[in-house]
Amino acid sequence: DYERYLESSSFLWHPKIRYRIRKLQLQFIAGKYTTCLALVNSLEPEVSGLKVFEFAEYQFYSALTRAACHADLPEDGRPENLRWITDSGRRLAEWARLCPSNFADRAKLVAAEIARLEGRPLDAQDRYEEAIRLAHQYGTVHNEGIANENAARFYAHRGFEAIAGTYLRNARSC
Repeated sequence: DYERYLESSSFLWHPKIRYRIRKLQLQFIAGKYTTCLALVNSLEPEVSGLKVFEFAEYQFYSALTRAACHADLPEDGRPENLRWITDSGRRLAEWARLCPSNFADRAKLVAAEIARLEGRPLDAQDRYEEAIRLAHQYGTVHNEGIANENAARFYAHRGFEAIAGTYLRNARSC
């Protein structure tokens, strides 16, 4: 009902976009990446007028969604997807230089995902650890949890189940 209400008027554009970004965040945390990708694609044409923090939320969760779905894409769509993630990573890194307490952990987590997708596992490991440390340092517990969970998937995919379990326990405690 609320979604229908938000769609009922062009004057509700901003609350509608904010709601959909929060929905993207929730679906990502729930691990529903296919649903997230549909949200990312529907939001993309509408986010240009957002304020920096809302746009940053969109960039962060969109990049993580695209990274999570990367292997499921057709081979010919992967280079463009990686370019999109890399562009988001650059934006987040730029914002992190201006305000590390809000953006540094996000920038490092996206950098970890880029390193993972580019086949640079040692760089990915370092970036995951840095993202976790920064999120903890700045008190963004939800980002700390997401960084731990992504690191757990990274290690599990590489066959390091004990390490992955440790990261999952840390994610759960966040």
